[in-house]
Amino acid sequence: MMERTKSAIVSATTLGLGCSVVAAQVGLYMGAATTNLILDGVIATKNTGSALVSRGYGYKQSVESQLISIIASIQGYAKVFTLSLFTLLI
Repeated sequence: MMERTKSAIVSATTLGLGCSVVAAQVGLYMGAATTNLILDGVIATKNTGSALVSRGYGYKQSVESQLISIIASIQGYAKVFTLSLFTLLI
């Protein structure tokens, strides 16, 4: 009878320890999975932000080139107007 009780206690203890190890492993796995999800979100946010910044820089370059073109055209018109006015005054 005593041997049977010892065996039951050892089995219960072993089962309890095994369950606690499994529970700890599952907890660690869930923590790692959650961390991976958070990091994936951070990476996606970074990539989206980088794309927006690049697109904004492209728009800036486009507007700058258009403004330079407009200023060059205005300078050309001003030269023609100045020459025409000078010709009229002579």
